[in-house]
Amino acid sequence: MESTKPGPTLTADALRGQQLRIPNLRPAFAAWKQGVNPLHERVRHAVDERLEGLVADERVLVKVKAADIGRFAAGYVLSLSSMGMRYRAASWFF
Repeated sequence: MESTKPGPTLTADALRGQQLRIPNLRPAFAAWKQGVNPLHERVRHAVDERLEGLVADERVLVKVKAADIGRFAAGYVLSLSSMGMRYRAASWFF
């Protein structure tokens, strides 16, 4: 039976009961550096300050801060300066 629901529901209905095999991706990413940029804490504070200016609802703010966008930025590119990570994290707000 085909679903006529729009968006993600259509995809979920189409895939329900199917099996998806994900290959071992470690060899493909073996050469990538792993870790978190040591300047992570500086960026986290900058991101949290920016979030406080963007999110008015305190309950939502707590949840968004828990996502730790600064840490994501710090893990994304290990060699960026703290300013570079701030720019990278800020770009995800828009």
